[in-house]
Amino acid sequence: SYEGGGAYLYLNEDDFQYVRLRRFANGATVGVKSDAFYVEDSWQATDNLMLYGGLRWDTFENTNGAGEPYVKIDNQFGPRLGFAWDVNGDSTFKVFGNAGRYALPLTATVAIRGASASLFSEQFFTYTGVDPVTGAPTGLTPISDVGYLNNEFGLPKNPQAITERDLDPMYQDEFILGFQHQLNDHMSFGMRAIHRNLESAIDDTCDYRAVQAWALRNGFVVGEDGPFIAPGDRESDNQLAFLNPGFVGCRLYNPGDDAVFTMDVNGDGTFEQVALSAAELGEGAKRSYQALEFFLDGSWDKFFLQGSYTYAKSKGNSEGGVNSNLSQTDTGTTIDFDYPELMYGAYGYLPNDRRHSLKVFGNYAFNEAWSIGANLLVQSGRPVSCTGVYADDPTGYGADYYSCSPDAGDVTTSPGSGGPVRDNGDDIVPRGTYDRTPWMRQLDMNVTWRPAFANGKLSLKADVFNVFNEHTPTAHNEFAENGAGSQRFYLAFNTPTAFQPPRSVRLMVQYDF
Repeated sequence: SYEGGGAYLYLNEDDFQYVRLRRFANGATVGVKSDAFYVEDSWQATDNLMLYGGLRWDTFENTNGAGEPYVKIDNQFGPRLGFAWDVNGDSTFKVFGNAGRYALPLTATVAIRGASASLFSEQFFTYTGVDPVTGAPTGLTPISDVGYLNNEFGLPKNPQAITERDLDPMYQDEFILGFQHQLNDHMSFGMRAIHRNLESAIDDTCDYRAVQAWALRNGFVVGEDGPFIAPGDRESDNQLAFLNPGFVGCRLYNPGDDAVFTMDVNGDGTFEQVALSAAELGEGAKRSYQALEFFLDGSWDKFFLQGSYTYAKSKGNSEGGVNSNLSQTDTGTTIDFDYPELMYGAYGYLPNDRRHSLKVFGNYAFNEAWSIGANLLVQSGRPVSCTGVYADDPTGYGADYYSCSPDAGDVTTSPGSGGPVRDNGDDIVPRGTYDRTPWMRQLDMNVTWRPAFANGKLSLKADVFNVFNEHTPTAHNEFAENGAGSQRFYLAFNTPTAFQPPRSVRLMVQYDF
């Protein structure tokens, strides 16, 4: 239930009913400054062979709500190489290829919460009733103090503590090889093979355990109450006190690489250089895309046709800036790599893995005034994962692991619980292997009128999208378990959560000056 700027979660443990209240607030004016230069040249090596090359230079600087830079990437170079071979010398058969490195800038949204002031608090209450209108609990009595999650106290963050000291840029490599053959004066067909591979990624880690292990190796100690205490509660100067603004809950780094973090581990105002190995931080980011595309082009006096069929695979453990499996669509704020356990089973088929795609586009001109067009898209379904609670939820992330027990036989009733709960085991269901959404088909059509009196400058166009009003599911609920022990997610598991947009009509008037 949501009420008064907070979110309530009803909990039940051995007939003891209580609620958790979490409040979250953030907001900042952040920015990204980027500069880029690109040079290219081509060389006619022979009468039939053209070679070309290019080089792109990028710099990125991300600033937080205070205008302070927290990520700065200098001198990121992206080379591009390619060729085009006119095999017969008459442009009827061409072989082409290119290779390139492409920069992937860090989005500005990362700074809104990760690098600027934000508040994330938690408190527990007993309650005496429930508001029948809002669903919020009434008669609240606190049974805990206010706690701050992820060290989000509502205070500004030190930009040095946000990012590991030697952050590398984020980029991927792409290779394309193909051919195009002219069948006659009107038609040509071809094929291209595409390979993309993520070479370097930027994400965040929130795992305090590796930091604690480093601290213990370097003369710090942990008190009886653990490392999450305020500096004023220390019993000695070398006692860990993570509840301080100099200890940022989540920090940017390159997954799969060693990292050095600047952070205050004991709250004395002095920043330590915490050097952690890649093995301590968890696995690296992986993403690859392979595709084989067959395409056909046709052009006649009044008719134009273009079509393609693509067979593709997309695998990895990082979708990119979003995580569609967990419905995290806000760029740059996913839980990927926060803790090593969250990545168990994360390598698999990514949400954009559509094995088959058929696209056909055509346009027919009846005369100089009237024309009609159509666009057909047929795609196989996207992968569906099965997420739930792993073991005893070692990270506190609830049902966000690639671990679940989706079968009804795994639902048990705990004595005294008053309802069904799950046996949260440690079964791993690799990403994208549980199911797939159905095939999707969509036909869009349009008609255009260019009246003669306007001398070709005026056009009136009507588009009809999803002509047959298909309503195929495009996404499913992928939560098979709920960390709160409720069966609600189980009952909704693998049910549709999004559908094709219904049939719609768009009318457009365009005048070219």
